[in-house]
Amino acid sequence: MSANSSRMNCRRSGVTVVDAAAALGVARPGLTMLLKGRRNLTPEMAVKFEAATGIDAELLVRMQLAFDMAQARKRMDEVAGGVRRLARAA
Repeated sequence: MSANSSRMNCRRSGVTVVDAAAALGVARPGLTMLLKGRRNLTPEMAVKFEAATGIDAELLVRMQLAFDMAQARKRMDEVAGGVRRLARAA
């Protein structure tokens, strides 16, 4: 997920990271890492966001998965460099 858009939405709404962490029942450092893009959104955290904001948890998880796939494809040689194609059975 886009870390910049998450932080901008918090600023626009007037919610501090401290307030958001307390509302979500998580530690502020962990939420900060998520908002800065240093930690991935877990399904559990997505459910907490849904409970706090009404934003669908499945949408948030799909967005995280799309981001993760894009990052993996950017590193295709590194990720799949030693992989060889399997032969199809006759």
